[in-house]
This record gives sequence, structure tokens and C-alpha cells, in this order.
Amino acid sequence: MKVIIIDDEPLARMMVKEYLQSYPEMIIAAECDNGFEGMKAIQQLQ
Repeated sequence: MKVIIIDDEPLARMMVKEYLQSYPEMIIAAECDNGFEGMKAIQQLQ
């Protein structure tokens, strides 16, 4: 499963990323710091 991490706090993104990395079925496709960047990432990944 591909996931995109979106949060404006770098520490929060890092913590979520570390947590998700413990699940091999989770693939971190992108990390974004706001919703606009998240939407751009979604469009690029489709």
C-alpha cells in the first residue's frame, strides 16, 4: 500500500514515517508539508 504523509510539522512527519516503516507492506510514496503539496503528489503518483 502506498501512503503519502502530509503534516506541517517536520517532527510529526518523521514520527509517522518511522512508525510506518515498521510495516513492510506500507510504501511511503511522498512526504508533504501541506495539503496543496499533498494534492500535487497525488496527481503525480496517479
